[in-house]
Amino acid sequence: MNCTTSIDSTSHLIVQKFSDTNLTTLSTAIISILQNTPILPQQFLPNPSTLWDKKNVHFLEMITVLDLRDLDLQAVPAEIGKLNNLEDLDLSSNSITSLPEEVGELKNLIQLSLNNNQFTTIPDVVYKLERLRGLYLSNNKISQFNSQITQLTNLKWLYLNDNLINQLPIEATFFFEGLIKHSVENNPIKGSAQNSDYKAV
Repeated sequence: MNCTTSIDSTSHLIVQKFSDTNLTTLSTAIISILQNTPILPQQFLPNPSTLWDKKNVHFLEMITVLDLRDLDLQAVPAEIGKLNNLEDLDLSSNSITSLPEEVGELKNLIQLSLNNNQFTTIPDVVYKLERLRGLYLSNNKISQFNSQITQLTNLKWLYLNDNLINQLPIEATFFFEGLIKHSVENNPIKGSAQNSDYKAV
């Protein structure tokens, strides 16, 4: 009994450590953006430990572009859903396997880059991003093309290169025709065009 308790406690601490590390990375990146905003007096900026307090929401609303590439993120903190005005999110080249439901609250998101991670499926929460125009998921471990992606009626750019997709549903063919650019190169797809360019309408 004591042994089980000890193992559970250790596991919780490890998970908590990863969670804290990911949140610190996110907070530090946002503070860095704010520090490089000329109109903001530096003495009034929050620190990473207070950034997510309600009193600082006006700072979070200033973030429209967030570059979190190559930061050794294991997961995306749920707090990211508080960035209400975020339009461009780049999480490429990390070790992320899933996205929190809070990403679906980013109603202004136009571009989402998830290249070079560890996704095995297109995250379901992506289908809630109604304004999304660019989705980049190359070099992951995705094995299936989910036809739910057709819900993203504003999508114009879709990249799924270098994954493990071996079959495309019939809906994909029609969906691709409405895109400006798509690419599914270097997937083991049987009998399907792997990339196309379309003239923008």
